[in-house]
Amino acid sequence: MNIVKKLISQFVFILITLGGALLIWEYWQKENKSLTVNVDSNVAIASLGSNKIDGLELLYKARPIDSLTIIELTFLNNGNAPIRPDDIIDNIRIHFAGDIVIKPTIIKVSPKQLNPEFSITNNNSVSLEKLLLNPDDYFTVKFYVTNFSGYFSEDLVEGRISGVKRINIVDKVNKKELSAWSIASLVSLGAALITLLSTVSEKFSKYIALIISLMIASNKHLKKSSNDSNSS
Repeated sequence: MNIVKKLISQFVFILITLGGALLIWEYWQKENKSLTVNVDSNVAIASLGSNKIDGLELLYKARPIDSLTIIELTFLNNGNAPIRPDDIIDNIRIHFAGDIVIKPTIIKVSPKQLNPEFSITNNNSVSLEKLLLNPDDYFTVKFYVTNFSGYFSEDLVEGRISGVKRINIVDKVNKKELSAWSIASLVSLGAALITLLSTVSEKFSKYIALIISLMIASNKHLKKSSNDSNSS
């Protein structure tokens, strides 16, 4: 009986290991489109602050302002599938709680052939032209914003991309993710895991049945051998 128990425990361990490995493999093989926008920096280079002095003004093109802030955002395809121009249903738009004063400046791209272009749609919004982003492609863009409120909202970035449920926004300055997982996302993940588990079960069911049959036969043989030994 000890031999049978040992065989069963080894079989269960191997089954769990193989099932886990297959789950991981199938998850990474599945096409996953994802776009993440990182808030890399948010620095006020000029500000009157709360201690305003009569007669002291900050001017931009002869227009009074309270502050001038440099904001850097990095757009990254962190999925395992390309995001093609045809996938972008509605252009990606960036909204600030402040006024954009000059056209955004691209300061870093990977690969070098990447050529993102922005157009200013109104005082506090810009639109990103459709482009191809392969997995791990990224670019960093710098914005000059006047009278910035100092905070980013969940609608900082908007747009519709086929196969992308939401655009992830990570505020690295304040160390938080603005678009956290919703309950619906967790439910979807759970359903996907259940589906994968059932797939594993179907693929291994024949082998499981065969191994169990062999174990039962082995157990009967051991009992018979034990009985024969006792009777003799």
